[in-house]
Amino acid sequence: MQEIELEKNDIILYKAYLKFPYVVVESPQSKRLFLGGIAKKASSKSILLQAEYIFTIIESILEIEKMPISSIVRQWNYIQAITKIDCEHQHYQDFNDARTIFYNKTTWDDGYPAATGIGTSFGGLVIDLEAVLPKGSKVKIRGIDNKLQIPAFDYSQKVLLGKGDEKLRAKSTPKFERAKAVIDNKVGLLYISGTAAIKGETCLGKVDLKEQTLATLENISHLLLPQTLEEAGIDYGCDIRLISLRVYLKKKSFYEDVKKIIDKEYINLEIIYLLADVCRDELLIEIEAMASIGIEA
Repeated sequence: MQEIELEKNDIILYKAYLKFPYVVVESPQSKRLFLGGIAKKASSKSILLQAEYIFTIIESILEIEKMPISSIVRQWNYIQAITKIDCEHQHYQDFNDARTIFYNKTTWDDGYPAATGIGTSFGGLVIDLEAVLPKGSKVKIRGIDNKLQIPAFDYSQKVLLGKGDEKLRAKSTPKFERAKAVIDNKVGLLYISGTAAIKGETCLGKVDLKEQTLATLENISHLLLPQTLEEAGIDYGCDIRLISLRVYLKKKSFYEDVKKIIDKEYINLEIIYLLADVCRDELLIEIEAMASIGIEA
């Protein structure tokens, strides 16, 4: 989650539900919710059952705050052994099925949240999220598409692994936008989802680490084009500046080579490198990002 600057009239509230802490920031323009570390403690249950429990907690907190499910703008999903298949059920696919059932409780007029789904070595399933509820017309929220990639929610069944949830007709696609823009009075943030070397819906799994890194950066750069935002309805003329990157590497040995490539591309940028698994076996790297949007009158 990003650091936020409080304005003069903002009110910050620290709350908790069932020992899960969260933060609410109220301003004249919007209500914002910051919720992290939602997990089923010491659970040996499947990722599917963990996800169902966690989404129940999230739904309860949103109801308390009178914020719809569709107010979620950014979500981080940390999934233990993300590509592992247990009894023909892949962990990531089980999570996607549970997320779809939860998201189907509402409509997403401004697009799904931006999201990252990344693998961990332990901890089961943990979810962090941010939600924004506009109070007037000054706050605009838009899902952002990337023409270099098929939207994740439109993936075909052939790229989804394992069995699906019996409550659904087919295996669920990952429900997230490539990016999500939140504009408040002509300035805002662009939340760029976890991005990898995928063109269309196909992994560039046969290329080396350098080519995967460059392809990932190309996908991110496309999301930063003013034309990309204009096509999403943000057409005032935009100044877009990348703020930070979070780089997930499948192996520790990748760090030096990837850092050289990224440092050549971006100077004086806040970058965090993490060791983590990626949602497809062929992928070696995933990158998420934040950008600022300044809109000229």
